[in-house]
Amino acid sequence: MHTTPIAGPYDMARQNEYFGGWVRPFGDPRAILMAFPVEGWAHSAAVLVRQDGATVTGQVHGPAGAAA
Repeated sequence: MHTTPIAGPYDMARQNEYFGGWVRPFGDPRAILMAFPVEGWAHSAAVLVRQDGATVTGQVHGPAGAAA
């Protein structure tokens, strides 16, 4: 998990509206879910991004046994 403080005003929920709605996990309105293809890898990585005040946290997920 990686956590980064935000340097200026930022509201992830408002950005979600601007970009037309990212996928949100059920029951967590502060989070969005993103998927990324990984070069040279047969699978994609999923990142669960959550904003809590001035802090954004990302959790990277991949297939079992893969280094995330």
